[in-house]
Amino acid sequence: MTDKGKNKKQEKIQLLMQDVVSGDAKRLKKGLDGLRSNGDVIVLPELLEYWSIVTDEPTQKAIQQLFIDLKDSNAVSPIMECLVNLKDTSLQIKLLNTIWNTKVDFSEHLSTFVRLAVHGDLETAIECLTIIENLEGPFQEYQFLDAQVELSEFPERNEANTPKAQLISEIAQIIKDLESEHIEF
Repeated sequence: MTDKGKNKKQEKIQLLMQDVVSGDAKRLKKGLDGLRSNGDVIVLPELLEYWSIVTDEPTQKAIQQLFIDLKDSNAVSPIMECLVNLKDTSLQIKLLNTIWNTKVDFSEHLSTFVRLAVHGDLETAIECLTIIENLEGPFQEYQFLDAQVELSEFPERNEANTPKAQLISEIAQIIKDLESEHIEF
């Protein structure tokens, strides 16, 4: 694509984002539909930022559906970068929910989901467990080693017999099972 073509596409994407953030339901739909067909992963952080401030439930659901509908594997890195840098726990949970509902493969980020489960709250751990249960791989040995390191950071003695401790234990068992299924010795 020529520089002129790239600039034209960027301008179109910015116009679509203006529709999304306009506050008008018809323009929102037009903008999101346009992003579905003409969008680029570079808009995802901006879209996520807007999702974090919008309070209108139908708008939130429409944005979440756009993330769920993603099919481009190039979206994984920007989504994960946003996810790990989010300070808003409720938005992080929504994005985690979106990840396990999307068709894009996030298997390469196994240890990141374990880390989020270990260091997050109960609801975050539930969403991460669901994602981990649905990861299909392939996996590399280092991913399991990284996941084990993350799991070792969970302070079990402080949270023994809590629902979160049970979830972390379940995640540890899933990691162990995945490792035995996917690593050839």
